[in-house]
Amino acid sequence: ITYRKSPQIWVDAVSSVMSIHGTLGYGSYSEWSWMGQMQIQEMMSSRALTDPTSWVGAYSGIMKEKWDVVADAFEDCPILSLTNKGKGAYAFFLYKEPYLDLQDSFVSSFFLDVLGVSTTTYYWGFRGADPGEFYGGGVGTYDFTRLQLYRDLNVYM
Repeated sequence: ITYRKSPQIWVDAVSSVMSIHGTLGYGSYSEWSWMGQMQIQEMMSSRALTDPTSWVGAYSGIMKEKWDVVADAFEDCPILSLTNKGKGAYAFFLYKEPYLDLQDSFVSSFFLDVLGVSTTTYYWGFRGADPGEFYGGGVGTYDFTRLQLYRDLNVYM
C-alpha cells in the first residue's frame, strides 16, 4: 500500500482499505483459504487415482518405486529389519542382534557413517513408552531408525 500524508484523500483511502472490514482477520483469509483448498482438491481429483498422470497416481507411483528400492536393499540385511514395508512415507527399521543398544544419539550413526544418509533414530517417537514391551527385552528407544522417503529416488539406490 502506498501511504501519503497529504492530500487528505490518500489518508482517507488508506484508512478505508485498512478498516476492520478489509482485514484478513475479518474473514477474507478464511474465505481465501477455503476456496484455495477447494481448488487444490479439485485439481488433485481431476483425474482418476489409478491414472499415473494424476497427482495422487504420480505420487503413488513415485512412492512405490522408492519402497521397492528400499525393500530390496534391506531384504537380507544382517543389521536391520524393515518393519513397515510399503506403508507410508517413512521406512521404520529395527536393529537386529547383536546390533541392539549400539545407537546412542538422535542421529543414526549407522546410516550416516556406513550408508552416507543422514536420518534419525526414533528415540522421540515412543514418548516415554518402553519399546521392549512391544518388541521384546533388550530393545530400546534408540534401536529404531526412521528413514524419510521424500528424497530423490537416487538417494535410495
